[in-house]
Amino acid sequence: MNARSPRLFLDKLACAIAAACAMLPMITRAADCQSLSGKTIAGATVVETNDINPPFVIASADAQRVSVTTPFCRIRGLVRPTSDSNIYFEVWLPRPESWNGNYQGNAPGGYVGSMFYEPTERALRAGYAASTTDNGHTGSEPAEWALGHPERFADWGWRAVHETAVATKAIIAAYYGRGPRFSFFIGCSKGGGSAMMEAQRFPTDYDGVIARAMGWNLSARLAMYLWTIQAAQAPGAWLSPAKLELLHRSVLASCGATDGMLDNPGTCTFDPGRLQCTTDDATSCLTAEQVAGVRKIYAGPVDAGGQSLYPGYPRGSELNWSRAMMGQQDEPAVGTTAYLGFSGRARDLLFERANWDLRTLDPVDVYRQARLKLGTAWDAVDTDLTAFKARGGKIIAYQGWTDDAVPANGTIDYFDRVANRMGGLDNTKSFFRLFLAPGMDHCGGGIGPNSIGGPYGLPAPVHDAAHDVTAALARWVEQGEAPEQIVATHYRDNDPAKGITTQRPLCPYPAAARFNGRGDDRRAMNWACTAPTAHLTRNAYAHEER
Repeated sequence: MNARSPRLFLDKLACAIAAACAMLPMITRAADCQSLSGKTIAGATVVETNDINPPFVIASADAQRVSVTTPFCRIRGLVRPTSDSNIYFEVWLPRPESWNGNYQGNAPGGYVGSMFYEPTERALRAGYAASTTDNGHTGSEPAEWALGHPERFADWGWRAVHETAVATKAIIAAYYGRGPRFSFFIGCSKGGGSAMMEAQRFPTDYDGVIARAMGWNLSARLAMYLWTIQAAQAPGAWLSPAKLELLHRSVLASCGATDGMLDNPGTCTFDPGRLQCTTDDATSCLTAEQVAGVRKIYAGPVDAGGQSLYPGYPRGSELNWSRAMMGQQDEPAVGTTAYLGFSGRARDLLFERANWDLRTLDPVDVYRQARLKLGTAWDAVDTDLTAFKARGGKIIAYQGWTDDAVPANGTIDYFDRVANRMGGLDNTKSFFRLFLAPGMDHCGGGIGPNSIGGPYGLPAPVHDAAHDVTAALARWVEQGEAPEQIVATHYRDNDPAKGITTQRPLCPYPAAARFNGRGDDRRAMNWACTAPTAHLTRNAYAHEER
C-alpha cells in the first residue's frame, strides 16, 4: 500500500457514506399533531387531529375492521372547491423517525363514499405518509347522492383525489418541515380509474400510480353491461351453472390450461359453435340461442358498423358468469354485477329517474348519451400521457383475467391505445407497464395466484419489489429499475395463515408466463416470461378514444 492509499481509502469511504445518507429519509422535527387543528392549509381546513398510540381499530369503507399497530398523527380535513362540494379526507402521518420520506394516496372503488383504511394502514406500516378520501360524498350504491348535484358527481369522478393530493402534500410539509420526496397513488376499479385520471389530468400530483382493474371508460362499460344483460335475457339464451361449466371445460381443453385456468386467455379463439346441439337441448351441448348469447358476451358491444365500443369478456372467465350477468333462470341477469352496474347508474346518473326499459334500450345510444352527459366527469380515456412521462412518472397497471366487473380485455384495449398514441410498445413500456394475472378476480381473490400487495386483496408474502406491486413501483420511480416480472401468490383457501400453495410470475404485457415443463409448476422459478404467439386483443391499435 503506497502513502496515498489510506487517504484515498478514507476519501472513498466518506463519499460512500455521504451517498448512502443521501438515500435515507431526512429525519425532521415534526410539528405537534394537535397544533395543526383548525388551520387552513392549501385551501383545506383541518377539522380534527388525533395523536394515535396503538392499539387502534377502525372500520373501513368495506366495513372491515382495520387494526393499526403503528403510532401516527391522524388528520381529518375538508376541502370545498365548489359551493356544493364537501370532500373529506384523512392523512396519517407516522412519527418522524419512522417516516420513509414518501407519500402514498388512495381512494375507494365504486361509488363508495367513505374512507378506505386498509391500504392506508398498509402504507403507514411501510413508513409512508398516507391519505384517503371519501370522494366527496356519503353513501354508496346506487348513486342517489349525485341526483341534482353535478359538482358532487365531478368530485367523485376526478376532483376529490386531486384536491386530496394537493392538500396532503401541504399538510406533510407543515408537519415534517418538508414535503415528500416521492408521491404515489394506488387504486382498484374506480380507484384504478382515479389513478389514470391523475396521470392524464394532473401529471404533477404523483410520481407513480398503480391502477388495478382500472375503471377507465365508464361510459362504454355502461353500454357493455347493458349488452351483456340483454344477451343473458334473450329468449333461450340463459346458461345454467352446469352449462357454464361445460363451456368452461371446453375452452380449457381447446386452448390449453394449467391448474384449471388459461395461462394466456388473449390468444384463445375458441368458438362456442363447436358445442351447438345437433338435435334437442341436452346438458352436453348448447342451443343455438345459447351459442349466440355466448358469442355476444365474448364480443362485447358493437355499433351498426361493427365498431367495438368496449371489448367483451375473455375466454376462460365463464365460471364467473353466473355472478357477472346470468343470475337465476326465473329472473336472468337480475342482481348480477352487470345488472347492478347498469341499473342504478343509468337510473340515477343517466336518466335521472325517468322511465326506461332495459329490453328496448340500445347500448350504442346509451354509450353516446353517457359520453355526452357524464364523460367529462367519469371517463379517463385520454391516451396522451406525454406530460406524465416527461416528468418521469411511472404507471403499473394490473388486471385479473377472470374479473367479472372490469373485463381484462378492456384494460388491454386502453393500454394498446396508449401504445398507439405514444409511439409504440417500447416507448410505452419505458413508463407504463401492464401485468395480467390468470385466475385473478376483481380487486382480489380467484383460483389463481392473486396476491401481489397493492390497494385491495391479500398482502404479498414479502414486501419487496419481487413480490409486492407497491414496492416494485417505488423501486422503478426511485431507482429507475422497471419491473420485468412480479411474483403473484396464491394462499390455501385464500388465507395467508394457511400458507402458500402456488406462486407464478406476472409479466409485462404482451409477454406471458410459460411453464418450462420441468419441476413443480406451482413454483415461480419454473416459469419464464415469453412473447405471445398472437396479439392479445382484436382491437389493438385499431382506434383512438371516442
